[in-house]
Amino acid sequence: MTPRFLTGTVLKRRSFREEDRFITIFTDELGKVELLAKGSRKATSKLAGILEPATRIRVGMVRGRSFDRLTSARALTVYPALKASLTATVTVGMLLQAVDLVTAREHPDLLMAAFLRTALHELDTGTAGPLVLGRGLFVILHAGGLKPELARCERCSRDLAVDESASLNLTTGGFLCSRERPPFTTVRVSAATRAVLQQLEAGQHEADGEAVRTALPIVGRLFEALVERPLTSLRLFPLLQQG
Repeated sequence: MTPRFLTGTVLKRRSFREEDRFITIFTDELGKVELLAKGSRKATSKLAGILEPATRIRVGMVRGRSFDRLTSARALTVYPALKASLTATVTVGMLLQAVDLVTAREHPDLLMAAFLRTALHELDTGTAGPLVLGRGLFVILHAGGLKPELARCERCSRDLAVDESASLNLTTGGFLCSRERPPFTTVRVSAATRAVLQQLEAGQHEADGEAVRTALPIVGRLFEALVERPLTSLRLFPLLQQG
C-alpha cells in the first residue's frame, strides 16, 4: 500500500504493548491523527528521538483495519532551545494538551496548524513568554467553537463595568457580576485581571507580562470550564509564575 505523507507537530505519545507507541500529531493536511509506530520503544529504534512531543515532523502513514500505521518519520524542526528551558517546556506542554483536548480527529484546521508553528518558534527563540500561553489558550478555545463571555454577567445579562470585579463560575465558564450571589464553585476575579483576559482573547501584544503571568491560572480554569475536561498541566502553573 502506498503511504500518504503528512507534515505536522507531535502533540503526545503513549506506550502500546512492549515495543510500540501511538503518536498523536496535528498535521497540516488532515488535522489531528493518531498513528501506531511499531517498534518505536526499542532501544535500537531510529524513531526514538524523532517522535518527541513539540517536534515538527514529516511522516508516512498507511490506513489499517484497526489502526493507522506510521511507516516513516523525519524530524523537520526539533526546537532545542525550547526543550532546554523549563518554563518554555511547561508552556508548550500545556498548549499541546489543550490542542489535543479541543480538536477532533481528522478535522483539518490550517489556522490551528499555523498557530502551533508560530507558538513553538516564539518559545524556541525566546521572543515570548506567558503571553504565548495566555493568547494561545484563547486561540484554541475559538478554534473549538468556544467563545467565553468576559464582559457580561451570565445570570442577569448585565454588562460588567470596566472597574468591576466578578466571579468566574468554574462549572459554566461564565462570569457573575457583583450583584449576584455566587455559588461555591467560583473564583473571584479582579477588574484588572478581567481586563487582561480581554486583551489576551483579542490577541493584543501589549499586555503587561507580569499581569499576564498573574492571570494565567484564571485562563486555565476558564479553559477547563468551557471544555468540560481537566487540563492536568494546571498544577504546573506555579513554575510559570516563578519563571
